[in-house]
Amino acid sequence: MSEERRAELLVLPYASVRKRSLTHVLIEEFRSNSWTRFRAAVAFARASANTRELLEALYDFAKSQGEIGITFGADSFGEDAQGSDELAVRQLLDRLESFPNAKLFLYHEQGRVFHPKVYLFDNLTSKKALAIIGSSNWTRSGQINNVEANAIVPLDLNRDDELKQFEELNRCFIENWSEP
Repeated sequence: MSEERRAELLVLPYASVRKRSLTHVLIEEFRSNSWTRFRAAVAFARASANTRELLEALYDFAKSQGEIGITFGADSFGEDAQGSDELAVRQLLDRLESFPNAKLFLYHEQGRVFHPKVYLFDNLTSKKALAIIGSSNWTRSGQINNVEANAIVPLDLNRDDELKQFEELNRCFIENWSEP
């Protein structure tokens, strides 16, 4: 996403008709060479989101030394469960296992449901970030077909107010969403 762009509201499935789904955005950003790190905190994952194109873009990002940290909710597993499916996590693990810079986390806390949908790209050297916050889970339906809304917000980390927003998100990832 170029620095001239403003925040974008990605409303699905309507944007998907114009080839602007969340899957397209993620692939575009992984391939942009703009970012050195990608993190996501997503309520649940389904193998349907792990398309060949998305897995290739994620793999290429990791191969180019991009840091990856993805946290999925692990309140329950199974085909009929409301949580992540094991196959989705296994596919990502298999694809990224050779990269020490790529980590997957499962979040489970008794008495709470893990429900964020936050995707965050950053490059601290160039002092920029891109936050995608909305309703899309790591599923094909959530990224393309469902009625979903996501705000895509470029952050200029030279600006105090935007740096503060980034630091708050970053703190969530470090302190809450990436425990070993």
